[in-house]
Amino acid sequence: MPYMEIHTSLDLSKAQKHEIIEDIGQFVSIIPGKGKDITMYNLKSGCHIEFTGSDPNAALNPCLFLSFIFCGTAPHEKKRQFVHDVSAMLEKKYGLPSNRVFMNLVENESWGAWGDYLNLKVIEPYGNHGVRPVQQDS
Repeated sequence: MPYMEIHTSLDLSKAQKHEIIEDIGQFVSIIPGKGKDITMYNLKSGCHIEFTGSDPNAALNPCLFLSFIFCGTAPHEKKRQFVHDVSAMLEKKYGLPSNRVFMNLVENESWGAWGDYLNLKVIEPYGNHGVRPVQQDS
């Protein structure tokens, strides 16, 4: 199950939080083997996020940071497409310019889920959940 954490300076209502999660979630399937319905989301709005520097109004400009953590790897072009498409949607629908949207895509070779520890170095098929560790003989 992928995990996405979003921090934004936008002050969003509960309904708006759900909407932006749905909007971002539609792009999760760009990453092979991932889907919006199996991704866990955590959105924090109204965050105090700012850049330091010479612009005294920088703190007034809305911004967003997204961290998308998942088990496995994805091709470079798919990660690039995800970042591009999410950024374009956020700018068009929410007025967040692409120079104020930052993302971190984190690929892991192991993951704990469904009461089990999953490791891509030692795998076997595991139902609809992807991979499960192979039992090693002692």
